[in-house]
Amino acid sequence: MDFNNRSRQFQGLLASIGIAGLWFFLLPQVSDELNFTVIAVVGAVLCLALAQQLRSAEDYKALLWLLAPFAFLLILTLTTSFFRMPGFTALREVLLVAAVFAAGLLFSRIAGLHFALLGVLLGSSAGAVFSWFLVLDDSSSIGAFLEGGILTGFAGNRAIDYVSALMGIAAGLSLMRTTHWSRFGIISLVGFLALTLISSGSLTGRVALLATFVAVGLLVLSQTRFQAVAAWSALATGILGSILLILFFVFQGRAVAIASAFSKSDSLEARFLSWAAILKALDPAGIVFGYGTTFWQEGSPAREAANEPLEALGIRGFSISHSIYLELFQAFGLVGLVAVGLVIFIILRNALSQRKVTSKWAEFSAPWIFVVAIAIQGITDSVIVYRPVGWLLLGLLCGAFASRSKIIEVLPAKIKKRVLGRSTDFASESVAPR
Repeated sequence: MDFNNRSRQFQGLLASIGIAGLWFFLLPQVSDELNFTVIAVVGAVLCLALAQQLRSAEDYKALLWLLAPFAFLLILTLTTSFFRMPGFTALREVLLVAAVFAAGLLFSRIAGLHFALLGVLLGSSAGAVFSWFLVLDDSSSIGAFLEGGILTGFAGNRAIDYVSALMGIAAGLSLMRTTHWSRFGIISLVGFLALTLISSGSLTGRVALLATFVAVGLLVLSQTRFQAVAAWSALATGILGSILLILFFVFQGRAVAIASAFSKSDSLEARFLSWAAILKALDPAGIVFGYGTTFWQEGSPAREAANEPLEALGIRGFSISHSIYLELFQAFGLVGLVAVGLVIFIILRNALSQRKVTSKWAEFSAPWIFVVAIAIQGITDSVIVYRPVGWLLLGLLCGAFASRSKIIEVLPAKIKKRVLGRSTDFASESVAPR
């Protein structure tokens, strides 16, 4: 290994440690308590570090096209937020999300895919270790732990702790077939995080964990001579999952009855009521363009309308949608969802092109593993989009995946040639090990 390669490896490892530290810092934070200045300084430092890697005009043009869909969502959110509720509160909320997201995106661009995944694995493992310490350190909580799992944990919220563990598992599974780090260490961390997730008592978390392992099995199978079996199995699993999801919403009473066997009936019934009320509270402009960050702000007419059915039954109103799909819909509207869907489509399409290269397991598997994990847990939880650690994760994933996916490829050939002038290798990973 030459000196330059060692230097790049060291840079990636430092970035992994930085990602893990920022993950651990943000895990217990809520948006109202987060120091915007700290995150802005982190983002500025990362911008300077990334600027050193941009060596040509083509690199800068490619970077601008990488940021284009996210800049569009930022402008859309700023516009809708100020239109709904003008004031500094809306501005701070939007800029805070943008700053944390940008920090994650820049971190992953500096680290590269493999080191970004390692940072998520280490950060989520550190949070899980602290959660177990808090449980075992307080002898009075042992009884509650044995009966219902880790009730609060490090983040003070069971959903946040299990989502953190789930994302760490997804990162670990994406690294398990690499040869750059000890597989035993990665497998051990994945097992520890799986135990933490199961101990959280979250039914959604357990279903998402099962779906993630199934996805990994199919991805492994797709790189063998049984790839046709894997493709048909994936299609059948997707169809079956879609049918079950439709039945879940159509037969809500039966779903609540099943959830009662796991002592989850009250929370699920409240979610059903809230989701229906949220959809009714959306006005035409909100459906098309979204509400930005204002839907759940104090004093928002939409929030009052969404919580009215719950409060009429004596249930305390919500401040979140408890569904990542509704959160994105009410924030960006149909217009923004098109941009989000386009980015996801391009990332997954690019991942498929790596399927036949066994040495690029992370490049091929990681987008699919994270999409499955987030899609399943996001049905009844929206931690990913309303907590700072979720904004960081989305930034890390977009920086690691979207930059490799050459978003400009969706443009007509004449426009691509006019914009870039010639092909660029900016989309290649910066320091990730080969």
